[in-house]
Amino acid sequence: FGTSSIVFTGGSGGGQLVVADHADFQYANIGAFTWEAWFYPTGSGDEILTVKRSAEIADNLRIHTHPSNGMGWLISSNGSSWDIVLKQDSWPDSDGHANYNAWNHTAVCWDGSLYSFYLNGVRIHTVSSSTAPRNNGTNMYIGAGQGGGSAFQNTSYMDDIRVSKV
Repeated sequence: FGTSSIVFTGGSGGGQLVVADHADFQYANIGAFTWEAWFYPTGSGDEILTVKRSAEIADNLRIHTHPSNGMGWLISSNGSSWDIVLKQDSWPDSDGHANYNAWNHTAVCWDGSLYSFYLNGVRIHTVSSSTAPRNNGTNMYIGAGQGGGSAFQNTSYMDDIRVSKV
């Protein structure tokens, strides 16, 4: 980390980072990728770290955390269901729960045949799939749901957010 981070205060006008759609974020085009970030959750509800969709439908990629239910990683290739991964709210142990009021690191890695999901350096879930998230032409939202209008406003800090081609 450096000496600063992004702060999201939640609620109406709580802010979000909007990354305009670009070919670099069309995962089906770039092939193997990693999405990763440091986050420091402070809220008491479901908080979206990132989403790349335009409405409350299953589309592309969504990552969120909840203090009781754990991390959620949802990935869609078809724009209508979370057909690749729907891993949320059912972790068998504490490995899937972020530490609230502390820094955490999460990553999603796809090598073209296997999705791996990490929290604080521990791989806690894998899914075999040669299908990439759907290209959908929408912005990537960080710190809130699509358009900032989702009920899942983030009240946390985030740092070192990165999408990279592997």
